[in-house]
Amino acid sequence: MRDVAAARVAKAFGSRRARQARILYKKIDSTLRGNVVAELAAARKTLGRRRPIVVAPAFPAQGRTVRGGRVFVDGKPLRGGNLKRALRGTGITVCDAQTDSELREIARNGLALDPRPLFVGSAGLARALAAELPRRKARRVRLPRGDIAVVVGSASPVSARQAKRVEPIAGVALYRLESPGKRDAALLAAFGRIAARHENCAAYVLTGGDTARAVLAARKVRAIRLLGEVEPGVPFGLSIPPGIAVCTKSGGFGGPDTLVHCVARLKREMARS
Repeated sequence: MRDVAAARVAKAFGSRRARQARILYKKIDSTLRGNVVAELAAARKTLGRRRPIVVAPAFPAQGRTVRGGRVFVDGKPLRGGNLKRALRGTGITVCDAQTDSELREIARNGLALDPRPLFVGSAGLARALAAELPRRKARRVRLPRGDIAVVVGSASPVSARQAKRVEPIAGVALYRLESPGKRDAALLAAFGRIAARHENCAAYVLTGGDTARAVLAARKVRAIRLLGEVEPGVPFGLSIPPGIAVCTKSGGFGGPDTLVHCVARLKREMARS
């Protein structure tokens, strides 16, 4: 998988669209899941030494911070989370950040560089970067009306507690994968197909990245037009195609009522349409 991930990164940053882009952003997980080091090595090789690469995975709003090049989750050091050591000798800059204002400063300084860097981070740096860019007037988008399906495939105990809060809500269908242990790809794909068949479904709240991928693939969704955030790191938007509302949440993100807030926000947006 590492080689496949590196090859995909090289293809993306070697493309014509990447060369023409004013801003390049590489999204990574705030707890460094995946093949971060291999992907950054591929990005460095593809973009060349002249283009800076700035890495800032911190997401303070969700308890992810970086000190001394090491990632901390809720104040505890992440095992194997020393990015500065892992990227030593590559010329890639790893930035510490413990607050949103520090992320804003990283974004501001990066935008002032010539050439502009490849920004690498979680949703925390993405939010900081967006805050530094000129604002555009948002266009009104109408959401479809119908059922809301909450789909929880994450094994995180955080998601399990959140799921219990939405069970009593009227007009909401809860799909929850309660299989113990690790979820393999085949199980999640089957779970996604079941949830995707929900009739009269106008909106999905999808918890867990693999769960979201499984449901959206079954619905043949190619992209999502982002419309806003329910909470930091919990976005919602409109699918392309077939025009259903989608709200996504990482399994470990949020407080006890985060899924309740997602449902309430989607209901408000539907009522305005």
